[in-house]
Amino acid sequence: MKHSSTFIIGLAVVLMASSCKKNEPISDQALTANKKLASSAKLLAVPVPTPPLDWENIAFMPTPPNTTQIPVPWASGASRQITPEVVNDYKKSDGWILLFNTFDTNTISDELYFILYNKYRGLIKLYYYIPNNANFINSTNIVHKLGIEGNYPSSSNSPIMKFAASTFVDFNQKVNMASMLEQWQVAKSTWYAFEYELAYDQNMAAQNFSTCNFIWPISSNQVTSITINGTQDGTVKGSIALPGYDLTVSPSFSSSSIGDGNIVIKGNSDVEKIKPNISTQLFNSLKDLVTKNITGGVGSVVKNLFSGIFGGKSNSSEDNVNLKIKANVNLSGSLTGNFLITSKALSVPGYNQSNTTGFVPAYNEPLGVFYISSKPKIKRTVTTTSSNQAYLVRQTYTIVDNSYSLVINPAVSSIANISNITQEIVLTGIPTSANEIYGQQEIINDKTYYTSFSHSAPWFSSILPRPRPVDIGSVSVRVSFDVIPKDGSKKSRIVKTFLADLQL
Repeated sequence: MKHSSTFIIGLAVVLMASSCKKNEPISDQALTANKKLASSAKLLAVPVPTPPLDWENIAFMPTPPNTTQIPVPWASGASRQITPEVVNDYKKSDGWILLFNTFDTNTISDELYFILYNKYRGLIKLYYYIPNNANFINSTNIVHKLGIEGNYPSSSNSPIMKFAASTFVDFNQKVNMASMLEQWQVAKSTWYAFEYELAYDQNMAAQNFSTCNFIWPISSNQVTSITINGTQDGTVKGSIALPGYDLTVSPSFSSSSIGDGNIVIKGNSDVEKIKPNISTQLFNSLKDLVTKNITGGVGSVVKNLFSGIFGGKSNSSEDNVNLKIKANVNLSGSLTGNFLITSKALSVPGYNQSNTTGFVPAYNEPLGVFYISSKPKIKRTVTTTSSNQAYLVRQTYTIVDNSYSLVINPAVSSIANISNITQEIVLTGIPTSANEIYGQQEIINDKTYYTSFSHSAPWFSSILPRPRPVDIGSVSVRVSFDVIPKDGSKKSRIVKTFLADLQL
């Protein structure tokens, strides 16, 4: 694949190296306890096929005769704590298919849930129902985690959870889980929905239930204060993801232990909820992104976003996005009295299920839309010209041809066309003293990024006292493309950004 995006810059000052606050490590005791829960779930499970579920064409979930009826999550009379844009996105025609289900007319399961997967967007979604007879502890919020465990993720670098965890994806970093804090309280006779974006792992087909499985714990917790980009609030609004930090097992957390996080936006209602916690610039930017999606979908030009999914929903009157916005998040609270609602061990679709214990997935094709073959490389070239004992310095940044390629899931390419692929260089840490700026400036959470646009070459120039290159903050590659279903269903646009290696 040939890359032609280019950056040229001339710099006048030395940029100080930025630092990043480390997240508090998860205690060994907490990790061991969580693994024991998953192992126990495996040992107690029995091999069973997933019961069929015609979720689109029923008003109540399948339950035995003479038992309390449970309305479907999107029913007008259902009790639910779910963002409207999430609960109402379930149509088969939009790519949703059944993975797992415990609702059955023959028996009532100890855990009532079903899991859908979107073939065009790479989203996995758990609808979970807490019955009226459940025992639980009152809490202000609910937290959950999706991860993979087993010998394969322990010894390898599987990408399957990387899209869910990070705004900027690092090809070389091992990421086996993503954790999320939700605004919702735990309540009886109530539906919840938890959604994660998955990356395609081409090596998953060689695994089995013994070497790799999903682990999906859900807990309640008490958050007393949240600060996003310096704005403090007493309650959580919307959804917060914290890369590398497992909120379902950590006994406590504070502002000294949590730093960089992601604000997760599923639609216009999420934008409105977090308005008091974000800047006016970011609020307007998010509203613009959601509005573009409602009025026809984002085009090939993506701005003010580095991780997102747009479109794919047949009802164009409802916004449908999945955005992750990098932010500085500080929390105060305690999990010392938290209550484990559930912890499920599930097989990963796409591998041989002959030795799977528990439910066998109803759909067994590989998950995720795509990933990349290797970490992108960007080359820096410095040129200087002299005039009157001063130097005009320009630095050119170019994606190295064939340094990486997109790896599309064959299960996706067989049912959809991948088109309108764009690849743009993303630079951070450009000194403000640089002048003659030509390029696209993007500001997210008061941090400035410069990106290439199509085949043009944004550049910066400055007069320096001597010829020398100046380091910048970081280099990345933003990839976006359309997924166009072959059956005529609505298209989706996927946006992901990958950290790159810099070649000097």
